Amino acid sequence: MHPLAPLADTLLDRLAAEEDLLRAALQNQTEMHAALRRGDPAEAHALAAEQPALAADMNRAAEARAAACARLARELQLPERAALADLAAPLPAEPAGRLLAVRDVLRVLTAEITAVEARNANLIAHLRSFLRGALTAAGAPEPPSRYGPSGSRLSALPRTTT
Repeated sequence: MHPLAPLADTLLDRLAAEEDLLRAALQNQTEMHAALRRGDPAEAHALAAEQPALAADMNRAAEARAAACARLARELQLPERAALADLAAPLPAEPAGRLLAVRDVLRVLTAEITAVEARNANLIAHLRSFLRGALTAAGAPEPPSRYGPSGSRLSALPRTTT
């Protein structure tokens, strides 16, 4: 057994925990998108209520990963904040390959979460703008501000009289 194998295994365990949390976050965001598209605000609200706990768990997992990376980096005489590729380079092929494979999975999951979050934000902005426009058209007092996709303020919809 390579002398650094236990440290590499600890790091791999931390990365696996982080992967599980990223998968849970992706599922949450994907379900949120589906709820928004269905017009189910109660489900969207319930999913949004889960996000702070997920974020806290992800922060703790990131801290644990950073500590495991720092321990391995010290043993390899690398900078404490060395990249996973730098940590993998001096390791034997098997743990190095697993480390790089997990890194790639985490990158893909992070990109997917970012994309779904962007779709959710765009959908929420569109729904909010539509609702504000409908309220303005219905004669709501002091029409609320509306914003376009670029974030600039839109003029209020003209009021219709029947």
